Amino acid sequence: MNDQPLKLSYCLRWSRARRLVNTELDDDAARRLHDKGSLYTVVAAEADRPLAFMEVRLEVWFVGVSFLDAKLRELISFAFSAVDLDGRRAPPGRCFLQSVIVSEFDDDTDKAAFGTSYDYGIDGTCQVIRENLRTRERAKSQHRVDVSAHWEALPAFGCYKPFLRRERWQQIDGPE
Repeated sequence: MNDQPLKLSYCLRWSRARRLVNTELDDDAARRLHDKGSLYTVVAAEADRPLAFMEVRLEVWFVGVSFLDAKLRELISFAFSAVDLDGRRAPPGRCFLQSVIVSEFDDDTDKAAFGTSYDYGIDGTCQVIRENLRTRERAKSQHRVDVSAHWEALPAFGCYKPFLRRERWQQIDGPE
């Protein structure tokens, strides 16, 4: 995302299959869902082209962010949670980037050719799984990384910019 102002809009869900908003919400309806902790979706767009969508469900301290390419395919997805993969809890009011999934497309189809998942622990552990989705071949590796940029305060309504930073994580290639 660059420095141009993003236009935020709200909906119940982003349809991944149809790549569009499913049930638009006005600001008041979205704020009510936010205040109750119920699931709603934020779509961040630039020049009327969606760049990302965020699924916010504060009752379970979850924020999911998906960054889109020009064809509205999900290239990078973040999952923030109050609990890491080993069950360790974040401090109250905070969430932790516990998972990043990167999809690679080598043609105009919607089917990803490769996928890489990065699963993080609060202690800086990182498990990387790279999969060739055509052959189902998988490679796993374990790493220690700096996760200081993985922390965020749970978002106030309308304050989503910190979650829309793609550069907050470090891509790791190959074995440690």
